[in-house]
Amino acid sequence: MNKSIVLISLCLCFWHGVIAAETTAPAIQTLTELLKNVRQAQQQENQANSEREARFLAQREQQQQLLEQAKAERDELRQQGEQLRRQLTQKQQQLAQERQLFQQENQDLQAVFSQIRQLAAELQTPFSDSLVGAQFPKRNQQLQALLDTEQVPTLAEIRQLWNNLLEEMVENGQVRQFEAQVITPNGEAQTQQVIRIGLFTAISEQGRFLRYLPETGHLVELARQPPARFGLLAHKFAQNAQNSAKPAEMWLDPSRGSLLAMEVQSPDWQTRLQQAGVIGYIILGVGALGLLLALERLLVLLLERQKMRRQLKQTKQVRENNALGRLLKTYQQRTHWDTETLELKLEETILTELPRFRRGLNSLGVLAAIAPLLGLLGTVTGIIHTFQTITLMGSADPRLMSGGISEALLTTALGLIIAIPLMLLHSLLSSVSNQLSHQLDEQGTAIVAQNAELQSG
Repeated sequence: MNKSIVLISLCLCFWHGVIAAETTAPAIQTLTELLKNVRQAQQQENQANSEREARFLAQREQQQQLLEQAKAERDELRQQGEQLRRQLTQKQQQLAQERQLFQQENQDLQAVFSQIRQLAAELQTPFSDSLVGAQFPKRNQQLQALLDTEQVPTLAEIRQLWNNLLEEMVENGQVRQFEAQVITPNGEAQTQQVIRIGLFTAISEQGRFLRYLPETGHLVELARQPPARFGLLAHKFAQNAQNSAKPAEMWLDPSRGSLLAMEVQSPDWQTRLQQAGVIGYIILGVGALGLLLALERLLVLLLERQKMRRQLKQTKQVRENNALGRLLKTYQQRTHWDTETLELKLEETILTELPRFRRGLNSLGVLAAIAPLLGLLGTVTGIIHTFQTITLMGSADPRLMSGGISEALLTTALGLIIAIPLMLLHSLLSSVSNQLSHQLDEQGTAIVAQNAELQSG
C-alpha cells in the first residue's frame, strides 16, 4: 500500500516537472536534459514548499497568539457571563419579591376600590332621590361617572365622594334657600326661589309644595296641593324664611315624599262622589231634601214654642198666631157651654193643631230610611260591576276593579252619613212636637177643670 502511494507520488512529480519544463524551457532532446530539468523543478518545488512552510509557521504563531487572545477573551466573557447570570438570578429574585408585594398591594387596592364602587352604588339611589340633588345637580353626574368608569378611581374622585357623603349628612338638618328650575302644572319651566327643609320637604316662594323628579333632576309643583291647613302653614313658613330667621312651624314628610304623595293622591270629596256614581248623587239629593225639611220644621216648631210660651204668660190677651192662643179663643167663645161639650170642643181643637206639629216628620223618617237602602243598592250594583270586570278582564290588575269596589263602599258610607243626621233630626223634631202636643193637652185639661169649677160654684 505504501509502495503504491510512493509510486503515484513520483509519477505526479515527474509529470509536474515535465509540464513545467515544457512551459518554461525549450524542448528537451536528451535524457540528461530531462533529468536536469526534473531536478531543477524539484529544487524549485522544495524551495516553494520551504517558503510555504515558513509562512505557515509564521502564521501559526500569529494564530496561536490570536487563539490565546481569544481564549483569554472567552474566559473573561465567561466570567462576565457568570457575574451577569448571578446578577440576573438576584434581579429575578428581587423581581419575584416585588411582584409578590405588588400583587398583595394590588389586591388591597382592588378591595378598597371595590368597596368604594360598592359605596357609590349604594349611594346612587339615595343621592338620586334626595332633595339635595335639586340644589347640587352635578353631584349625581359625578357619582354616575365614578360608577361607569373601569379605571382605578383617583384620589380626587375618592375625596369628592367623601365630600358628597358629608354634604348629604349635613344638609339633612339644614333649611336652605336656592334658585332652581320649577315645572309648573301647565308645563312651563320657571326659575323660582326654593326653600328646602332638610331632606323631607321643598316649597316654592309662594308656599306651594314641590316634588323632586330624580329622572330629570327638576322640581315639579304639585298640580293638586294638599289641604288648606298644609298650604297655609307652608305659606307662613315661606314668608318667615324670607323676612327673618326666627323659628317657624312647618309640616315635614319623614318618608321623603311618600306621605305627601299619598295625601295628594287621596281622592277628595268630589272624586269620591264621582266614584259613587248616580246613586251617590241620589243619596245626596235625599240628604239635601231631608235637611231642608228638617230645618224648616225645626224653625217652625221653635217659633211655635216661643209663641206658646208668650201666650202662656199673657192669658188675658189672646193671640191666634199660635196653637195655645187658638185653644184659648175657642174656650172664650164657649164659656157658657157645659163641661162635657166644652171638653169635646177643646179636644177637637187640639186634634186640629196636632197635624201641624207633626207635619213632615213622617216624610223625614222615610228619607232617613231610604238613604241607607240606597247605599245598599249602590253596594250591590258596585259588586255586580266588579264581578263583571273580573269576568271580562280577570283579576290580574286590581285597578280594573277599583271603580266597582269604590262605588260599593262609598255608597254605603254615604247612605249612612246621610241617614244618621236625618234620624237624629227626626228624633229631635218628634221630641219638640210631643212637647208642644203635651203642653196643649195640659192647657186643655186645665181649662176644662177651671170651667167645671165655675159651673159647680
